[in-house]
Amino acid sequence: MDDIFYLFDASGTWIAFRKGDFLFAPSGAWIGWFAPKSNRAFDIDGNYLGTQVKSTENGEGYLFHEIYPSEHRNDNHPGYPGRPDAPDHPGYPGRADVPLNMEEVDLHQYA
Repeated sequence: MDDIFYLFDASGTWIAFRKGDFLFAPSGAWIGWFAPKSNRAFDIDGNYLGTQVKSTENGEGYLFHEIYPSEHRNDNHPGYPGRPDAPDHPGYPGRADVPLNMEEVDLHQYA
């Protein structure tokens, strides 16, 4: 069974979670996936969504959008993963600085 890893914005607000290579909204709605062995996420249409950065030892981290990503699309659609049970609310990880050449990811449409 895949572990769940929480992802946050720069203010420390929980914005998504990762289960295996799949990305979900806190509600459990499927947002997209991560390219295999990568920290780059793509939406369900294959468009670049964001990059997981500053992961902790347990895999949690922050999700930011690269302003000039080298990969804009990924057409290796993995298929619908099913809807997982929404995980418990995580603790507060603290604030983070948005890395250079990155910006906040807007996931409100997936809430």
